[in-house]
Amino acid sequence: MKKLTLALATIGLFAATAAQASIADLSTWTTNGNASATANQANLTAYGAISNNVSNVTSFDWFFQANDYLPFNDYSWYQLDGGAINVLSDISTVGNYGNSGWHTFNFGTAFTGNLTFGVNNGLDNGLSSQLYVKNVTSTSKVPEPVSLSLVAMGLAGLGLSRRKAKHAA
Repeated sequence: MKKLTLALATIGLFAATAAQASIADLSTWTTNGNASATANQANLTAYGAISNNVSNVTSFDWFFQANDYLPFNDYSWYQLDGGAINVLSDISTVGNYGNSGWHTFNFGTAFTGNLTFGVNNGLDNGLSSQLYVKNVTSTSKVPEPVSLSLVAMGLAGLGLSRRKAKHAA
């Protein structure tokens, strides 16, 4: 009985966990240049950026508004841990004074580290384009109710087996 109880407790500890999503509060992020943020959305204009150390980010929503025209190819981007700039959109993609509409970017695997968003002017300092970011989603693993039940049953069984062992002695 003692071995069965111990096995149940061990299974409960290693049982599957469920992912719980949470949306980042962007108002706590560091802004640089022409950037502002509320809890729900960041607004970046002409060399504006926003960054934060994040854990387990799986996705974010973004919208690029071109307020300029070619050859002034303004662009929006994100960067992971200070690495390469990853372009989200630019004027050559959306057209003169166009916009991208809202898009969701999904990471292949959850990202942990420094995440930065920005928008840059191309070849000029006038007619600044904008990037809007919202719904920066992180996941954390939480035990499922079944897993917690197995752990509780295992611990209860251990307690009962110890109690029986004391009475037998």
